[in-house]
Amino acid sequence: MIHIHGHYYSVPPVHVGAMADIVITEDTVHISINSNLVASHERYRGRVSSRYSTDPSHVPDQHKDTSALWSRQRFVDRASRIGPHTRQVIEDLFDTVEADAQAFHACNEILNRASAGRGPRLENACRLLIESGRRVSKTAVKDFYTQTTFNPGQDSPRGLSTQTTTPITAGMVRGADAYRLPTTGTEVEA
Repeated sequence: MIHIHGHYYSVPPVHVGAMADIVITEDTVHISINSNLVASHERYRGRVSSRYSTDPSHVPDQHKDTSALWSRQRFVDRASRIGPHTRQVIEDLFDTVEADAQAFHACNEILNRASAGRGPRLENACRLLIESGRRVSKTAVKDFYTQTTFNPGQDSPRGLSTQTTTPITAGMVRGADAYRLPTTGTEVEA
């Protein structure tokens, strides 16, 4: 992988560690080693950093068969035990990457939020994320998870709190009283 402007571009595994010449055009990133073009990728112009452009032929053989370790199906099965919305988020996350292994870390972080009995809270956060229409990512799940409360005493029949979000605020919020001028108790006429 070559990291350029917050984005990772794949190269054939035989070239890992080699010095590369990179030519960036308006639409393409060309990677050459010893004056030989080894990879070309569409130039990524998104705002999210740490994304990947992977040519499937660049995936090393030992990474193609991940069934002994983590796999898409393993994460989907784990998410299914939490709930249908969590499963949908995990499936959507896998659908955004070119190689399943690129989603493993994010899926693991998302599903670890369900530990210690917090599965209903994660399921609720995933439901809200899906309903919002926001792009699925581990950051989006984290945002909804931290804004979501789950109160077992106020469950809906599906185990989800009906009042689930708190307003997003930045910094300190003052009430109206903070903007009133202090009075001395005597009124002055102008």
